Amino acid sequence: MNSPDSEPLRIILEDMSNGFDWSNISPTIFGAVFESTLNPETRSSNGMHYTSIENIHLVIEHLFLEALKAQFDAIVNQPLNAKRNKELAKFQDKLAGLKFLDPACGSGNFLTETYLSLRHLENKILKELDKAGQIKMIFNQD
Repeated sequence: MNSPDSEPLRIILEDMSNGFDWSNISPTIFGAVFESTLNPETRSSNGMHYTSIENIHLVIEHLFLEALKAQFDAIVNQPLNAKRNKELAKFQDKLAGLKFLDPACGSGNFLTETYLSLRHLENKILKELDKAGQIKMIFNQD
């Protein structure tokens, strides 16, 4: 960092963030912050645009979440028995094997929101398995 602008950057990156607890900061905020630092011409010429959570869900709900939720509902509406639990476990494995990419290749909001949505669905699976005494650990939903 040798430029005249490097000192403010160093203060922000090193001094102000030292010991800062980032766990309560939503990662989705970084896309909006990043976009706001660019002038409109740069953003437009490079196709840089922050996609809101609402718009991300317009995409991921129709692409795969609706189908996964419907599959989960179909399994859960079966009678509580070993076959149902086996299907829940198989569905959980299916979720774990899914792979996604961020179509925007930007701040990662598509990936973050996809992950959170899949974790929420997996938590529902775990709760159902817990009803049958099949599992004892549930990941924090929030």
